Amino acid sequence: MGPGPIIARNMSGITTFVESCVQTAAGKAAVVGRNARGRPRARRLLKALSGKRNILVTTHQHPDPDALASCIALRALLRANLARDTKVSVSIKGQIGGGINDAFTRHAQLDLVAWDDAALPGSVPAAQSQPADSQSSASGSAASPAAVGAQASQQSWAQQPSSPPASQASSATAMYDAVILLDVQPVFAYSPLPPGVSPTAVIDHHRARGPKPRCPFCDIRSDVGATCSIIFSYFMELETPISPDLAASMLYAIESDLAGAAGTPTSLDQMALSSLTLLADTARLYRMRYVDLPQSYYAAYYNGIANAIYFGGGDSSRSDGATASHLGEIDSLEQPAVIADFLLRFEKVQWSLVTALYEGRLVFSLRSSDARRSAGEIARRLIRNIGEGGGHRTKAGGFVRLDNGSPTEVERVRKVLRRRLLRALGIRMSRGQRLVPQR
Repeated sequence: MGPGPIIARNMSGITTFVESCVQTAAGKAAVVGRNARGRPRARRLLKALSGKRNILVTTHQHPDPDALASCIALRALLRANLARDTKVSVSIKGQIGGGINDAFTRHAQLDLVAWDDAALPGSVPAAQSQPADSQSSASGSAASPAAVGAQASQQSWAQQPSSPPASQASSATAMYDAVILLDVQPVFAYSPLPPGVSPTAVIDHHRARGPKPRCPFCDIRSDVGATCSIIFSYFMELETPISPDLAASMLYAIESDLAGAAGTPTSLDQMALSSLTLLADTARLYRMRYVDLPQSYYAAYYNGIANAIYFGGGDSSRSDGATASHLGEIDSLEQPAVIADFLLRFEKVQWSLVTALYEGRLVFSLRSSDARRSAGEIARRLIRNIGEGGGHRTKAGGFVRLDNGSPTEVERVRKVLRRRLLRALGIRMSRGQRLVPQR
């Protein structure tokens, strides 16, 4: 028997296998769609937006791929399901920085408009508003003593540049009559909304203290791994097609938000991943996954490894320790998160804390694979009365505002965070060891 029949049989088997995978994914998608239609969140969102003619979709400052992809996905969904004369725009307050985020913006079809506070419904004119951090400046303290629920308009993050680069944005043309917040809530420090502006809708997967935001539509699912997974469920509910380009952006976004300290994805996350894998433009997805990185990333990895100290019980069979490291000055807020994910993979730890200096603040990322404790709760204990932060079960972060940023002050704040972490985990500081021994 020649090679032809063998190859034909093999190809037939592969085709059958692929068809089986497609049928399985389609069946699961149908289940997700039925479940979504049983709890018609997307239809309630459309009802809340009924009659609106100029809708803004936005997210937190310094957005990550999950935030950005959620915005462009929701824009596509609304344009497909609202009246034809409804304008839906995406705008980001502040910069989109970082090697990975920059690469994502190059390959995703963002089509941003410039940020304009004056175009927000109920916004206060700039001449009548106070500086965003006037309270903390007057106090002269090292950090604003605010909890996670403090009004975002009072946080210094609001003073970041107010729009993306001109090459990425066009001008807003009229006053918005609806604002949708994605991957963030009004009380969070990274919220882009100034005082007096209430969103029409909030869609997020982060846990927050206190009651849910008061707005016509609110969909907060802290058990879901990515906001983009929630938006995916809306597509299933409304039976709206997803283009290959958009599927690639959504798939990459969910993958990136579930990476590192992800834990186990929920059934919705898994369904989104499997369905979008079949739909995505693979060439575009490849370009998103494998990007060129700036030199600063390699410096961050070097500092992260060289400065890493791990703490544990001393028993080589245990894996419930913690590692802490410091990156020094950084040019991208995504770097501490990337290094924290990397350090968490050390076999002897379940927690990683990475600090860095960014624009006069000591920022930190906290990662966990510990099923017994929430990273968000631990983060709030770390910055109690000295800073701002929060998160969810496996990922958290925040910042402490510095007085002068001197090495002495930086080391003092780092020690406070590290001591609070180890105390919360019941680990003795005296047992710290270098991750990579000095030669």
